[in-house]
Amino acid sequence: MNFKNEIANTLFIPLTMKALENRKKNGLFKDKQADDIIKKLGIPLPNMEMIHKGTQIGTAVRVKSLDQQLELFLNNNPNGVVITLGCGLDNRLLRLKRKSTHALNIDLPEVIKIREQYVKEASNLVINKGFSILEPQCFEYIKETYRDKPKIFIAEGILLYFNETQVLKIFNSILNIETNIVPNNEIWFDSHTKEVNDFMNTREDFKKLRVTFNWWLDKPSDLKIKKMDLIKRMSFMEQYPKAWGDLIDSAPDIFRNGVHINGYKF
Repeated sequence: MNFKNEIANTLFIPLTMKALENRKKNGLFKDKQADDIIKKLGIPLPNMEMIHKGTQIGTAVRVKSLDQQLELFLNNNPNGVVITLGCGLDNRLLRLKRKSTHALNIDLPEVIKIREQYVKEASNLVINKGFSILEPQCFEYIKETYRDKPKIFIAEGILLYFNETQVLKIFNSILNIETNIVPNNEIWFDSHTKEVNDFMNTREDFKKLRVTFNWWLDKPSDLKIKKMDLIKRMSFMEQYPKAWGDLIDSAPDIFRNGVHINGYKF
């Protein structure tokens, strides 16, 4: 299966990595639905020795870390809404057994069409919408639908593919929803340093997908967005050290210090 949009095709990477994590005896999480979707789509799971070990573990760490931040947000804001930008085929609420949480999944129409065929949502409180996150209509819909709710935005594995102008447009569109009406809004996203992006752009697996890592964030102060305050910036390799195993000692410094999860409040 291939989508017309090259970035959309990257959704099969985290889907496959989550299915592999699901099959581990002592993995960071269970995601049976990801495993089931892989089987239904007829996508062969790669042998663990044939993939970049860091890619699989890094994806699992990213998923688990964002799951944890979402849990913290919902514990503090039980009436909050979860807005996933570039949702792909991920089902975070089902993984966390959150059946009473309002959520909005946003992705390109061609992705949402497949999502609605293969993904069983956690509840009927979950809405799927086919938008580009570069379209103003996307954020107008959020504004009209969830004006009175605290919001947590999750942009997992997506912003890296846009350029800086596009990323700033997305952040400013989020801020322009008039979030000052309701406090306690957050956004969580992953980022690379420029050095990591340059390395990733040499990898054959990403070249085959015809995608390029364009946006980077070397340090939090490089994000020139007013009204957004840093909550936390976490290095991937500092999270869940047991999951990383011997990669903790053998990983190059550019990965040890160059791949992060970032959280901001506004």
